[in-house]
Amino acid sequence: MRALLESAKAHEAAWPFLEPVDTVEVDDYLDKIADPTDLRTMETKLDDGTYEHFRELKADLMRMFDNCRAYNGTGIFVKTAEALEKHVRHEIIRLDQARDARGAPRIEP
Repeated sequence: MRALLESAKAHEAAWPFLEPVDTVEVDDYLDKIADPTDLRTMETKLDDGTYEHFRELKADLMRMFDNCRAYNGTGIFVKTAEALEKHVRHEIIRLDQARDARGAPRIEP
């Protein structure tokens, strides 16, 4: 899980997602997004042991992208979300291939 999260954080399109949305600056965000998340929050959950299964991290990542599309509709933030989502999906495949090569179980779908 950590490898996927670190890869997402290091991607050039991660910049809007590294920290929670500033709800003072974006004062209507919580009116439109009921369950916000970001990469820092995910890292905290990973560090705290909140994630018991890979699918929980994956669900948070996908929710982060969905939240971005729901709030922004179109534009640069949505384009970065799409680029990062593509990277994350590719990383999941790459990590599965590496696990296969070692004979380890695949990452949960």
